[in-house]
Amino acid sequence: MTGPFNLRVYAIYIEDGAVLLSAETTENLSFTKFPGGGIEPGEGITDALKREIAEELKVELTEFKFYFVNEFHQPSAFQPGQQIISFYYLVNFSAKPALKVFTETRWDKDFEVNFYFRKLDDLHTDELTFPIDKVVIEKLKQDYLSK
Repeated sequence: MTGPFNLRVYAIYIEDGAVLLSAETTENLSFTKFPGGGIEPGEGITDALKREIAEELKVELTEFKFYFVNEFHQPSAFQPGQQIISFYYLVNFSAKPALKVFTETRWDKDFEVNFYFRKLDDLHTDELTFPIDKVVIEKLKQDYLSK
């Protein structure tokens, strides 16, 4: 092992053929990803998923089903020496999430966060920032658009 593991968990919410994404921007950094984030020490994976969704989208999870975990080595884009392991779940919420722009403070920086829906059949992998998310989008398109 070359460094510690960084465990992440993400929600995949699909409505009317569109997937929920998060565009996040700060002064010198921007990225597009699925809703979710880091698993905290002492926290279970699904507990982290529930917490992240409550914090970010202000809704509760009513259903979640495991969908994907990366089985390949993925170095962290932000923490050299860390290996990312990301868990993805297909989810449903207690209510439709409000799609509004808000500010969240992380890493001593303010991030503008914008949740939005994007039709799966129009979505290209290059619209997502992180390599694991790109793999997940391709899998989603294969699983949902080939039906």
